Amino acid sequence: MTQKLDRKFRLTHRILPLAVFAAAALWCELTDVDLTLSDRYFDFAKGVWPQKDAWWAEKLIHLRGRDLITCIGAGALLGWLASFISDRLRPQRWRFTYR
Repeated sequence: MTQKLDRKFRLTHRILPLAVFAAAALWCELTDVDLTLSDRYFDFAKGVWPQKDAWWAEKLIHLRGRDLITCIGAGALLGWLASFISDRLRPQRWRFTYR
């Protein structure tokens, strides 16, 4: 059971994200999709991003995104530290380090 679970976990958390990232990077490298998108949202006349102070850019992406990543990192760190104290968490120690 755990062998099948580990194989499925590896597939969904390592191999598929890597494949999606590699495909997206290759797509951006071989086409001009990234330049096309930036041309749509960048004002060349003024030299600025017109939406840089919009609520979704400032609050949602920058502030809340930062908070989310901080919480995920803190949770992983606390879980890793707790694995040195708790016998129940000891087998999960390496999972807390994302390895």
